[in-house]
Amino acid sequence: MVKILIDEKMVQKDDKGILSLTQKGSECAKEIYEKHCFSYELLVSAGIDDKLAQKEVCKMEHDLSEESFQKI
Repeated sequence: MVKILIDEKMVQKDDKGILSLTQKGSECAKEIYEKHCFSYELLVSAGIDDKLAQKEVCKMEHDLSEESFQKI
């Protein structure tokens, strides 16, 4: 998984093996977090139990396209 993130220029590894987010990785993480927060609030406001909402949001935040997210 780390190799994929490095290949996609999401993270970089320094000489000591320490990983850090690149600008691209940071932007991607921010977008995923925004989807997470929005989706969680949406599910909870719809009456879904907190634990279930957390579980479902973890699936949604990665699979929801930007186009769909913007239209919601």
